[in-house]
Amino acid sequence: MAAGVEVVAFVDDFRYGHLVEDLLVLTREHAIELYPSAKWHLGFGQIAGRRRVLQSLRDAGCSMGSFISPSALVAPTAKIFEPAQIFANTVISTGASVGANVIINFGAVISHDVVIGENSYVSPGANIAGNVTIGRGVWVGVGATIKNGSSGIALTIGDNVVIGAGACVVNNVEGNAVVIGVPAKARNNSNV
Repeated sequence: MAAGVEVVAFVDDFRYGHLVEDLLVLTREHAIELYPSAKWHLGFGQIAGRRRVLQSLRDAGCSMGSFISPSALVAPTAKIFEPAQIFANTVISTGASVGANVIINFGAVISHDVVIGENSYVSPGANIAGNVTIGRGVWVGVGATIKNGSSGIALTIGDNVVIGAGACVVNNVEGNAVVIGVPAKARNNSNV
């Protein structure tokens, strides 16, 4: 059991045929054949890959599962869209909204009135203060901090942004940017 969910198999199309926690690692095709009614949980954070695998599973008629760790603290007014994965020691405050196919990893803090777009990933220990709107497909690095927006005016992070580990975001970030540092600044794309 993991977060109240019985695990029946692990799936890896590249490294299969061995045991993990006494369960055989299967290919996706074999797992769909053996467990057609199982709910699937994607256990990796690479955003584009998660989006592709999610679509391929939906195309195969598979159901996606969500979980919220029993040690996560989620306000009753927070909205969590499925599928989502909320890991241990996470805090999600009042009025927050977490989009579909989002991972909020260990110990992250999502403060009041934060909106996180679908297919985003919030790394362990990240802190997102209140009144922040995060676009779709955003990666928030380990230990990153996003300061709060002002009352009525959210601090905005565009779609497909990468926020580096330990970065401190204090201003809006346009879509498709990579930001690093304290305070966070756009990285020179010629070095990417």
